[in-house]
Amino acid sequence: MKRTNNLINAAIAVVFLGVLLYMGVYLIRSLNSGYVTAEAVHVDLQESGQAQGIIIREETVLFSGLPYVDILAEEGKNVARGEVIANATESAASSGDTARIHQLEMQISRAEAAAGTAGKADRDTAVQGAIYDLAAAVARQDLPRIYDPEVTIASLLFQNQDSAPDAGQLAAMKTELSQLQTQAGTDYVAIASPAAGLFTTSVDGYEGLTFAMLEELTPDSLRALTERREDTEGYLGKVVVGTRWYFAALVSEKDAERLSHSGVTTLDLGKYASGNVEAVVTHISHPQNGVCAVVFKCRTALAETLTLREMTAEIVYDQVSGLRVPAKAVHVDEEGRTFVYVISSLQIEKKPVEILTDAGDYYIVEAQSDVNALRAGNEIVVSGKNIKAGMLD
Repeated sequence: MKRTNNLINAAIAVVFLGVLLYMGVYLIRSLNSGYVTAEAVHVDLQESGQAQGIIIREETVLFSGLPYVDILAEEGKNVARGEVIANATESAASSGDTARIHQLEMQISRAEAAAGTAGKADRDTAVQGAIYDLAAAVARQDLPRIYDPEVTIASLLFQNQDSAPDAGQLAAMKTELSQLQTQAGTDYVAIASPAAGLFTTSVDGYEGLTFAMLEELTPDSLRALTERREDTEGYLGKVVVGTRWYFAALVSEKDAERLSHSGVTTLDLGKYASGNVEAVVTHISHPQNGVCAVVFKCRTALAETLTLREMTAEIVYDQVSGLRVPAKAVHVDEEGRTFVYVISSLQIEKKPVEILTDAGDYYIVEAQSDVNALRAGNEIVVSGKNIKAGMLD
């Protein structure tokens, strides 16, 4: 007897027609119901305001009265107290010699570190030892001792045996270095760092501003600080000491009332400091002509803000996360509890909501984990006739 699939085909047809009927009824009822709906969307709401101010750090300026300066320190990196930052000289030729001296010193250090390990096992042991030395120096904040293990690690991990100098080449480099050092000994002046900190060549004339100037700050005295700009002739760079820095800004009296002394807030510096920076409010002045002078202390993003001085920052006063719900969609029952209606599977359901903040035309409600809680993506009924829980009319 010939086999047929009539029964299976019939069952598929029934299921298909059922789905079509369900969708048709849903669409017809939705179109005829007259309901206006909106989707529940998860949002992060931030209340903030702009403030114009100035950054003040503990900075030590490096000077040179000589026309040619060879900077040895790396921009934005830590330097130790007494470390040679630059070599200054009267002639262009001597300037080239000092640059070559610095290059040779680096090459010789790396070559000697690489030459000290013949095999892979020895190299691994040397790397491990250098890592321990580096970790110990960092833990003690002993910056002068960081350089040697750092060079050793870089040399051992990235050395190329084929391109590494042999004993003869190493000796030749040492001879050249000795000759240049003897020749240049009287031709240049070494400029050393007076303190440990971050080095930068970015100078703007505000390096003379100090933390003490922020005490009892007023809007008028803050404006006066921005006018204390000095001539930067002879500046070759500066060393920023410590980890803290301050942002002193003019804030409207209304916004200043939202801040509290010793309170923690957030400064949004945008792309300059990878977004938000945590800050502590250390001073709020009495208002003058509707504005206050506010001082914020920060301990992060010092390296990222080295080139910034006068700037506009967003002060974040409040942040809230939740579901956005149109204000018209929120109802209150006899017991004072708030709820919304949502459409789900041809039914109107009632879902409780907890309002976190009023944003005008809509509320931010808490995103809860209860079974009957409002979820992101739910279709909220904003308006319509005879809205009530149950089947759609």
